[in-house]
Amino acid sequence: MPRGKKAATKNKKKKKNAKSRKVAIVTLTENIADIAEANNDSDEECDEYFKSEHYLKKGKLTSKAKFTEIDCLSSMDIVPLKRKAMQQTANKALKERSLYTLRTEKYQRWLTELKSGFNLLFYGVGSKKFVLDDFGKSYCSHDPHGVVIRVNGYLEELTLKQIMDGLHNVIIDVDKKKKSKKNCIASSSKDVTHRAVNMVQYLEENIAELQYRYYYLIVHNICGHVLRKSNVQRVFSILANCKYIHLIASMDHIHSLLLWDREKLSLFHWIYHELTTYRHYFEEMEFERDMTIQLTNNSTNHGLKHIMCSFTPQHRDIIQLLAQAQCDEGVEGLSRTEWYEKCEENLLCHSTTQFDNYIAEFIDHNVIELDTSRGDTIYIIPFNKQVIRKYLIEYDLENDE
Repeated sequence: MPRGKKAATKNKKKKKNAKSRKVAIVTLTENIADIAEANNDSDEECDEYFKSEHYLKKGKLTSKAKFTEIDCLSSMDIVPLKRKAMQQTANKALKERSLYTLRTEKYQRWLTELKSGFNLLFYGVGSKKFVLDDFGKSYCSHDPHGVVIRVNGYLEELTLKQIMDGLHNVIIDVDKKKKSKKNCIASSSKDVTHRAVNMVQYLEENIAELQYRYYYLIVHNICGHVLRKSNVQRVFSILANCKYIHLIASMDHIHSLLLWDREKLSLFHWIYHELTTYRHYFEEMEFERDMTIQLTNNSTNHGLKHIMCSFTPQHRDIIQLLAQAQCDEGVEGLSRTEWYEKCEENLLCHSTTQFDNYIAEFIDHNVIELDTSRGDTIYIIPFNKQVIRKYLIEYDLENDE
């Protein structure tokens, strides 16, 4: 090929390459511009989203549905469904197999640990109630010198006084000949910690004369809402430290161990056992209060609790006299003279002026009211008996240390 034609061909190729490069550069420039424009649009949308005006637009409608209008099953409807599920053949067979395994492999070991001076604490996923009840029925109750006492810690109405009274009745009522020694653990004592110490001392001094030598105390959910209080755990630790009381407890809260300091743990002598059953808390939830939708107003009750915390011990003793008269004696209230006489008998007041000052404080705090509907002026506590007993009479028993 002549040299002139070769040069012309090379020039054409160079021109084509230059054109293709220009086209590529233009296309790239357009793409970059499109991307930048898209980013600017997205930034504007983000800014618009976070502006307060975005939430004030009329297009944002609020639902008028009320939470209290949700159609929930009542406890009367839920309980039969729970029991029906528990009675299914598959659930019964699974329960029997798990209990058989525990009876053959674990129960004897647990009983040996109790007899060695330790107490048992069970943790794990699922309800442990049926296992502990079975252990108490099949092993602990077979002790000829022992008796099983069960405490359902998941009950909202449970009080420490009820627990101590129940233990007191088991220890004392079978020992009617020793009535003179009954006062040391009498139910009238307000200092429950001191009462627990006296109960342990009574057992150690008179165990040979009592019908039962060992007391197996099974506490379901020792970390329950009612039992979490410091003074309740203090009483349990004192009882657990007694060699004649064997404590068997379960815990279901993840932070249950935070209930006990080093001193309490040294008295409990726990041996920890994992007891994962994956079983639903049917029985525990059957007595649980529905806290999701609470239509009743309990602010007054909680206010009464705070008022009692602010009172001096003498204030509380004086109001407790009126509370005991309404709850225990069955009267609607007390006149000024009757109330003052009770205060004098208990050495709570030394003059009527001082007594009137106390009454004025009670009225200012809305703890008592004047009732003149029947002609006579009497002082009453305007709450139901359950509230009066919980927040006024048993205040020292329920209050934290």
